[in-house]
Amino acid sequence: MRGQWVIQLTIICLLWLADESSATAPSMAKPGCEQDHCGDILIPYPFGMGKSCYKDEWFSISCSHSFDPPKPILSKLNLEVLSIEMDRFQKSVMVNSPIYSNCENGEVEVTSSPWQSRDLWGSPFLYSLHNDLVGVGCHNVLLRDRNEEIMAGCASTCDKSITTKGCLYGINCCLTRLQEDLDFYSLSTTASSSERGDPDCTYAFLAYNYNNVSNVTTIVRDAKYAPLLISWLIPEQVDPQNCVDDTVYTSRGNYPNYRCACNWAEEGNPYLAHGCQVVRECANCRWGCDGRYNSSTYKYDFYCSTKNKSKALILGCSISGGLLLLLIFSFGLYKVVRKQLDIRVKKRFFKRNGGLLLQQQISSDKIAFEKTKIFTSDELEKATDNFNKNRILGQGGQGTVYKEVPLLVYEFISNGTLFQLIHDQNSEFPLSWEMRLRIALEEGRKEDIMTFAKLAGRCLNLNGRKRPTMKEVTTEIDNIRVSALHLNVDQNFQENACVVTEITEFLDMDDTSTSRDHV
Repeated sequence: MRGQWVIQLTIICLLWLADESSATAPSMAKPGCEQDHCGDILIPYPFGMGKSCYKDEWFSISCSHSFDPPKPILSKLNLEVLSIEMDRFQKSVMVNSPIYSNCENGEVEVTSSPWQSRDLWGSPFLYSLHNDLVGVGCHNVLLRDRNEEIMAGCASTCDKSITTKGCLYGINCCLTRLQEDLDFYSLSTTASSSERGDPDCTYAFLAYNYNNVSNVTTIVRDAKYAPLLISWLIPEQVDPQNCVDDTVYTSRGNYPNYRCACNWAEEGNPYLAHGCQVVRECANCRWGCDGRYNSSTYKYDFYCSTKNKSKALILGCSISGGLLLLLIFSFGLYKVVRKQLDIRVKKRFFKRNGGLLLQQQISSDKIAFEKTKIFTSDELEKATDNFNKNRILGQGGQGTVYKEVPLLVYEFISNGTLFQLIHDQNSEFPLSWEMRLRIALEEGRKEDIMTFAKLAGRCLNLNGRKRPTMKEVTTEIDNIRVSALHLNVDQNFQENACVVTEITEFLDMDDTSTSRDHV
C-alpha cells in the first residue's frame, strides 16, 4: 500500500514538472505546427518549417537532414541559418556568408572583378549595420552600395614578421564598422602602397562582431564562410492587430513595416498569443528588475533590482508611521470626545440631582459651604458598597437612600483627625502646646508621663556620657508598658495640676542645662 502511494506521488510530481516546463518554455512555432527546432537551432514564428507554418515565403526554413546534426536553410536566399534572435530591439538572423578572395587555386588574380552580395531589395531582410567590414592581406578593401558609392573601406599594412591578435592595429588585416543597414553591397580590393615582395592573397567579407576575434588571418585562410547578421522586419501595412503584445512601428527606406516586441524584462515570441514570458533573471526578483545594455552582444543583461528595496523600505516605514500617527490621533480624538460626553453627563446629573439648588445655597452662605463636607464619588461608592441594590432603603424625592457601610468615624470628625491636628495647622482650630499637654495628661498616667519626660531630658543632654544608650531607652519604655497593664490609677484635677507644675519645673531645669528653647 505504501509503495502505491510512492508511485502515485512520483507521477504527480512528474506531471507537475512537465506542466512547469511547458509553462516556462512555450512552443515558439505557430499553433498547429509541431516542429520548432531544426537540429539545435530554434525556429520561431514568423519563421517556420512546413506549409502554413511561416508568415510568407521569405520566412520559409527548410531543414536539411543531409548534415549531422541537421542544418536549417533560409530557402529564399539559400543561406545556412546559425541562429534567429527575437530580441526586443533587434530582430535578426545569423547566417553563414561566403568569404570573398582575389585568389584562385592559391594564385592571386590581379584583375579580379568585385564580389557581389545577394540582393535583398523587396525582402524583409537587410544587412545589419552591426556587421564589420574585414580585410585580410596586403590590399585595400572597399565596400560599395548598388549605386557604386563607397560606403566603407579599410587599409592594412603588411609585415609578416609581426604577429598580432585581431585587426584593430591595421597590420596584416583591417576592420571597420558599417554606418547603416544595406540591402546590397559589393566588395573589391586594390593594391596597397605598403605591400612588399610578391603579392599575397587578400580576403574581404562582412562578419558580425569580428573585432573580438583573435588570429583572424589564420582563421580566414582556412574558412570559407563567416557569420553575417541580417536584420528583419515584416513588410506590411501598419496594423495594431498584427502584434499580440507591445508593438514597435518602424519605417525603413521604402518598406512600410512593423516589428512586434515583448514588454520590458520579457522574452519569447511576441507574434504568438501568450508568447512573452518574464526573463529567467527576473523571474524571482522581489523588488523589480533592471537591465544594462551590453554593447558587445547588443542585448540587455537583466538583473534583480536593489534600489527598489530601499524605496519599499522607506514606503513601508512611511505607511507604518502614518498609521501610527493616525492611531494616536484617533485615540486622542476619542479621549477628547469621551471627556466632553462625560462633562455633559455630569452636567445633566448635576441639574437632575439638585445641583442648581446647591449652587444657590453656596452663593448665599459661603461660611456654611466651607463647613459643608462634599463627598467624592469614590467615597460614595465605598459608603454604599458600590451602590449595591441590596442596600437600598428607598427612593424619595431627594434620590435613592442606601443603608450605610460601617466606616471609621474619625475620618469624618468635624474638627479634623489627629493626623490633621498634628501636621496641618488650622487657624480655626489651633493646637497649642498647653492643649497638647492637656490631651496627653487626660489620656495617660502621671508616672508614665514623668518617666517619659525625664527620659527625654536625658536624651537631650549635651554631654554624650550622660545620655542613655538605645538599649537603656528600650528597657525603660518596656517597663512603662508592663506597669501600665497592671496599674489602673484614677487621675483627678489636683494630680493633673501637680503634674503640670512638676513638668514645667523640670522643663525649665532641662532648658537651662541643654540651652534649648521649648514652648
